[in-house]
Amino acid sequence: MNFSGKISYKDPNRTSKHLFFNHTLNISDILRPLAINTEDYGQKWTEASFEKKQRLSSSLKNCQDICETAEEQLRLHTVEQIGEKY
Repeated sequence: MNFSGKISYKDPNRTSKHLFFNHTLNISDILRPLAINTEDYGQKWTEASFEKKQRLSSSLKNCQDICETAEEQLRLHTVEQIGEKY
C-alpha cells in the first residue's frame, strides 16, 4: 500500500514551503499476530456480527492444509484447531 501527501508551512522568512512525500507501507506494518487463547477468541467471535458462511471448492484436502496455507500465504495464525468441519 502506498500513501502520499503534502505538508505546507512557512519558514522563518514567512516564505511558503511545501514538502511532498510518498511512502510504501507493508500490511505487516499495520497488522500483527495477536496472542490469544481459544476461549478468548471464541468470546470475541460471538461478539462479532460479520460472520457469513459460504461453501468453496478448493484443492486443499483438509483443515490442516487450509491452516498451513493461511499461515504461509496470508500470514494468518492458527489459534487452535478443534476437530474438522466440512
